[in-house]
Amino acid sequence: MHYPLYLRRIDYGSFTTEIFMPDEEEVKKIYKREKSLHPDIDFPFWTRLWPSAIALSIFLRENEEMVSGKTVLELGAGLGLPSVVAAAKALRVTGSDYIEAALETMVKSFSHHGFRNANSVRIDVKDYPEGLYADIVLLSDVNYDPGLFPGLIKLLDRFLENGSTIILSTPQRIMASAFIESLLTKIKSHQLFGIKENNEAVRISVFVFGTSPD
Repeated sequence: MHYPLYLRRIDYGSFTTEIFMPDEEEVKKIYKREKSLHPDIDFPFWTRLWPSAIALSIFLRENEEMVSGKTVLELGAGLGLPSVVAAAKALRVTGSDYIEAALETMVKSFSHHGFRNANSVRIDVKDYPEGLYADIVLLSDVNYDPGLFPGLIKLLDRFLENGSTIILSTPQRIMASAFIESLLTKIKSHQLFGIKENNEAVRISVFVFGTSPD
């Protein structure tokens, strides 16, 4: 499904940028209509700006040296807010998702900022292509389905073995903790953020994983 896109200014403390995204109420109306015709259709979660994406974006803005001059790949990017932030300093940024509408939305945001070093590519983490590599790999709130954990951990291990640094933002939910525990020995740093959502503070952890020395 495709949705009308609107340019939205994201303000969070000292963090400010702009991205294109659908209107939340319009998404709900369109989804409700489509659901009545196609009962098996999934809700388009990619259309939401999640607290984990905001926390990861703030982290990148506060630690610009981590992506400066580097190649960056964001997996499961959705709206691609962290990719937009990274593109301001990175050598090259690739925002990826398996939903075409998400990829088109990211491209629109990249173009708005005039980023010629950023693009979007269709990648499904359940069937990822061989040869994927980037200096920095970004993920926000991707560890929500335990059924996907084995494949995702295998993918992240492959990136780490090839020398990539992984930056993962995740809510502090029970199922997410099991995923993090499997990567404990590779944590280089951990920072906690409180992101407001619906007038409540959501606690988001941002982990940096790596195998190379600092």
